[in-house]
Amino acid sequence: MTESLMIAGIIVLSLVIVIVRDVRHRQLLSKRMSVEDRIAVIRESAADQAQQFQSYVDRNEQLTAKEVYNLNALVALYRRLEELATSSDVSIEEIQRFAKEAQEFVRQQQLNGIRVSVEAEKLANLLRQRNAA
Repeated sequence: MTESLMIAGIIVLSLVIVIVRDVRHRQLLSKRMSVEDRIAVIRESAADQAQQFQSYVDRNEQLTAKEVYNLNALVALYRRLEELATSSDVSIEEIQRFAKEAQEFVRQQQLNGIRVSVEAEKLANLLRQRNAA
């Protein structure tokens, strides 16, 4: 019994070490990327998310009306994030308004795990960095 607990503990510790290392590696990579490259990552990720949600709606005819509504709204939110990340004359305030609206929609619809508002805030921070340079 104690031996199996010790093995389980070692496995858990190994997983934690791998996860921490991976997080640090991602942080270092993101710091090495230029602001423009990080904006491009947000833009491409938003486009990909919108496409995934749209494909899901298109493939699944058994979705309820509420599910279709929420998924179509998410497609629109991610498309808007993509537009904001593409635009050269968007204001930080506009992005922040969008982030609040997206966060409110996700909260009201109880769509756990949807991070469009977090990505919008990252975009606003990146634009601040770009403008300060």
